[in-house]
Amino acid sequence: MQMRSDRAAGFTLFEVMVALAIFAIVAVACLNSYSTNLTVAARARDMQTAVTLARAKATEFVARPDEAEEGEGTFGAPYDAYRWRLSFSDAVRDETEETSFLFGRLVVEGPSSSFELVIPVVKEAAHEGT
Repeated sequence: MQMRSDRAAGFTLFEVMVALAIFAIVAVACLNSYSTNLTVAARARDMQTAVTLARAKATEFVARPDEAEEGEGTFGAPYDAYRWRLSFSDAVRDETEETSFLFGRLVVEGPSSSFELVIPVVKEAAHEGT
C-alpha cells in the first residue's frame, strides 16, 4: 500500500538555508587560506629579490674593494623599493702584506623583508710614489 503525501517534492526553506550556511563557512575558510597564501608568496618573492640584490651588491664590493665604503643607497628601476646599507667591522691589518681585512655587513631592505650578508673585503695599502 502506498502512502500519499500532499506535500510537493523538493527542499524546504530551512534545508536550503542550512546548505547556504555550510557553503558560506567553507567559502570563507577557502578565501582566508587563499589570502594567506598570497601574502606568503609576496614575502617569499621580496625575500628572493633581496637575496639576489645583496649578492649582486656584494660581488661589486668584493670585485672592487678599494671603492667599498660605508654607506647606503638604493637600487635602480625596477627595484626602487629596495635599499642597501654597508658597514664595516674593525679591520685586521697584516703589516707584512700591507693589507687590511675587513668584514662588511651588507643589509638589503625591501617592502616586506630584509636580508643581511657578511662579506670579506681585502684592501691593500696605497703605495706613495707609485
